[in-house]
Amino acid sequence: MAAESVKIAFIQEVLEVPLESLKALKETTAIVMGCRKYKQIKASLEHIGMIEPLAVFPQKDGSYLVLNGNLRLHILRELGHTSARCIVALDDESYTYNKRVNAMSPIAEHYMILKAIANGVTEERLAVGLSIDIEAIRRRRNLLDGICPEAVDMLKDKRISHDTFSSLRKMKPLRQIEAAELMISASNYTSPFAAVILSVTKPELLEKPPKKSTRADPPHASSLLEETTDSLISDLAHVRKTYGIDVLSLTVICRCIESLIENRAVVRYLQLNHTDIFEELKRLVDQSNADRAHLAPHETSDEAA
Repeated sequence: MAAESVKIAFIQEVLEVPLESLKALKETTAIVMGCRKYKQIKASLEHIGMIEPLAVFPQKDGSYLVLNGNLRLHILRELGHTSARCIVALDDESYTYNKRVNAMSPIAEHYMILKAIANGVTEERLAVGLSIDIEAIRRRRNLLDGICPEAVDMLKDKRISHDTFSSLRKMKPLRQIEAAELMISASNYTSPFAAVILSVTKPELLEKPPKKSTRADPPHASSLLEETTDSLISDLAHVRKTYGIDVLSLTVICRCIESLIENRAVVRYLQLNHTDIFEELKRLVDQSNADRAHLAPHETSDEAA
């Protein structure tokens, strides 16, 4: 069977289109204009210029519908521009653009800033271009100071809180690797979770072990707490892997039980001989039905942004 050829999604030419010929797919509200992301895009367009062309679809009246880049279009008009570079799509759907966005990880941001600085861009210009203060640029620049290469490699594509690195920095390399493994297993990269891992780390695995407390702790309390925490995280990872199968099995079992307790002869026998079992089975089915009824109104389909 011959492989299907990949269809071209755009006209292979970038057009310079007058802004008056571009129609926004959705309105830009005052709330959106006040958000941080809008201000960052505006600062980038104002000081660096437009890097990514707008994605548009031609209309019968000669205008173009903007499929991706509505905020940039609004900002270009606000800044007084008269035209924009556009790529013309062959389909008028905007779902793909919004669905396939890959947010940049903090570690990728770090390398991007280092590369920009190496190319001669000053920290002040980066701060203006990204609409953030210069201290934030410096924190991103120094993000991986004190973090071992193995942990960096494990976390390079994860959306990690910047404060998480503060906790990792207080650990020795071996514990940093263990902490990265724990965060990946739990799919939790928040600073509170990293702080918990730090709090149960053995003193010998810390860069600066705390001074001994004057109050005597119970024997092996810290070690026991660390082992218990690691065990709980490991159990959580296992539950995440088997959750879908377990829920499916439970649903099938409840349906079977439901069909049984709809049989009068079975119900009569259980009520006469095994009342406690009957009540427990009935409670299980009622709970399962209640859960399905609760989830049904919240089911939604993906919509193009």
